[in-house]
Amino acid sequence: MTKGFMVMENLKIVKRNPADRMYADNCMHVTYVPLCRKENRDIAKRFKEDVEEKLNSAKVVAYICKPHSKPGQLQLNMCVQMGVPPGPLLGELKNGKDITLPNGNVVKSSDVVSPEEPAPVFIVVEVPSEDYLDSLLEAQQFESHQVTATAPEDVARAVVHFSPPRVMAHPLYIEWIRRFPASTVHLALNQYSPSESSVAIHRAQHRLHLLNSSIFPLLKTEVPRSLPKVLSELNVRPVKTLARFRLRPDRGLESDDAVKIEPEAYVREAYESPHFEERLSELKAGMRALTSTQASYPEVVFLGTASAIPGKERNVSSILVNVEEDSSVLLDCGEGTANQLIRFYGVDKCRRILCHLSLVFLSHLHADHHLGLFELLKQRKQSLEILALPWQPLTVIAPRFLVPWAGRYHAAFEPVSQLFSYVDSASLLWDRAEVSDEQKASFARWSLRDVSFFCYLSVWVTMFALFVTTGIETLRGVSHLEPSGCTSVYSSSTAAAVTFVHHQ
Repeated sequence: MTKGFMVMENLKIVKRNPADRMYADNCMHVTYVPLCRKENRDIAKRFKEDVEEKLNSAKVVAYICKPHSKPGQLQLNMCVQMGVPPGPLLGELKNGKDITLPNGNVVKSSDVVSPEEPAPVFIVVEVPSEDYLDSLLEAQQFESHQVTATAPEDVARAVVHFSPPRVMAHPLYIEWIRRFPASTVHLALNQYSPSESSVAIHRAQHRLHLLNSSIFPLLKTEVPRSLPKVLSELNVRPVKTLARFRLRPDRGLESDDAVKIEPEAYVREAYESPHFEERLSELKAGMRALTSTQASYPEVVFLGTASAIPGKERNVSSILVNVEEDSSVLLDCGEGTANQLIRFYGVDKCRRILCHLSLVFLSHLHADHHLGLFELLKQRKQSLEILALPWQPLTVIAPRFLVPWAGRYHAAFEPVSQLFSYVDSASLLWDRAEVSDEQKASFARWSLRDVSFFCYLSVWVTMFALFVTTGIETLRGVSHLEPSGCTSVYSSSTAAAVTFVHHQ
């Protein structure tokens, strides 16, 4: 366990409730707009629910953001013309105070300071389903920033939409967008936008692809959904990663720095390396001599092997073992694991992989080994629903500390505890070769093809996680027998150990 993870004695968290209605700091004012599901609104009206309690129970909140106005600038040329000497009097004028010069002349601050520059308003909204559309349309807080605005500076300059495409295409949502003037730009940050998020990972993969196209297939990129004509006509724009919308000065949407994938350039860079083409030919000749006709399973996919934090070219710990076409095991689940699966397999095949996932094994609870679990569980549930397959919790084998961590996350952010069936890794320890009837029943319940997986798991954990008196760094591992009879061993965050290599 990473020292200090989930220890929050020195962390002060201030919760902002929707009933507070507004938040302000030295940057901007933020107005909360709670949105309620249709049935919740009907119940509240029927029982005359307390308004403040109703607001705080809202699960969806939109935000109206207004940065503070930019202070006026002191016009030095005007100060000189009016005879203001250099010194503290300039500061007083800058701060809005009128001054009297030694000759008795009064200089007003408004005469030498330019007017304040009002900041444009922008709105952030995420409507997760059609159930919230009535609440969105009835929210009066938006009216002062739509075509009904009483002052030009109050009109929303931009609306950022995180709402899914099916909601944005709904007639009620389109009606809400129509309430804004044509000058408002609507930014769609959803499946309407391109999925490329990093140049570095594509550059690295295109180079590796030159070495072996089978081991290093090109990453899959999700084709963005076509923006409906009606939304395009309403000034809705897809947004690329790293694009900017400049509010002040008002330059609008800028895409000069947006992510752009250029495969030809990456290949050209590789071939420009000294002796690359010669070495590549030697490598391919050697691989042709090693061509095998053996079965394609088991298959090991290294989704991440980096330590501590993700890098540009390597993600943190996660290894997928496809035992057979319809049976997979995930060894550790660092942050971004779900995205790595999508990049490697594409959306459609990733869904099938997630549906056929038998279990997730978390070797230990360092953050770089488990922070991707909850997103993976959500993606799996969504995949089962899309493919109309029966749902059941995913088996997760992990140390005990996963339980309080999942509980806190469940309570503070979103429900996840029901998405997995927890198995304490310590409960799988035993010091005998035989497998009890109770353990066999557990294996059958988990629909595993080979109980050897857990036999070897227990041996490794017993020998290495607890065998600290030998001076060997603590090891955490898992091993299982493949259908072909070979043994695969996962050692997680370990140092090299001869005993580990020679264990039978």
